[in-house]
Amino acid sequence: MASKKLNLGLIEESVSKYDKKEKVQLTDEAHVFIYPHFSPSRLTKMLAGLISDQDEAKEAGIKSFKDINPVQWTFFLLIKEFTDLGIPNDIKNKVKWYLKLVDSEYFPLIINSFPKESLEKLGKATVMLQQNIDELSKKSQEEANNLILQKVEEIEGSAAPQ
Repeated sequence: MASKKLNLGLIEESVSKYDKKEKVQLTDEAHVFIYPHFSPSRLTKMLAGLISDQDEAKEAGIKSFKDINPVQWTFFLLIKEFTDLGIPNDIKNKVKWYLKLVDSEYFPLIINSFPKESLEKLGKATVMLQQNIDELSKKSQEEANNLILQKVEEIEGSAAPQ
């Protein structure tokens, strides 16, 4: 098979999978649309929210946020970013949605509807994020800022399609 010279058309074709939604039937009465392929930029946005939500909750006076299970919050953010549920961006409404959704029968059904490969991509990205946070805790502010920029580029690179 002859290869094609890389151009914008080929790039657009390559990333078009990130815009495709799939209908997932959760129960006889309910369905949701998911984005089964996690684009690197949306995954990075989700992980940035994972970090910033804690500060936003503190600023908004949401004391119960510290009791939220971080793994469940990560999956909640995954659902927020990669479904069509329309979960709001403001922290008070996100927490309200989280508290309802996490106790519903739908929470595990939605999570399990994502392809294994996409969830593995999330797993790798969160491990990298935790390693970066651990590294940052040992650095000066300038070193930390430089490391953040470097690691975000690495995360985006590792989340790119193989």
